[in-house]
Amino acid sequence: MKQKIKELVIPKILHTLETGGEGWLEKDFHFPLYELISSIEEIEGMEWMDDFESNSSDWDWFTSFYYHPHRYCLSGSGWLGGLCFEKED
Repeated sequence: MKQKIKELVIPKILHTLETGGEGWLEKDFHFPLYELISSIEEIEGMEWMDDFESNSSDWDWFTSFYYHPHRYCLSGSGWLGGLCFEKED
């Protein structure tokens, strides 16, 4: 699973960080949150903010990362699947 994350998710995150892009949404990505967080933390300079929020009705979840000088949100849906990574500030 972690190898798939490194092949599919990490390049998209790196592109966002390197270009200062606003982010991306992939509706077909379905990965365990723990594997996502641990893979993203391996990016040099990336810090997980150790926060996690969810809503109970749709199983949507949100967590934050800091990559100087910006804060980013990784979010997804346990019900519908998919991932979003975007700049928060």
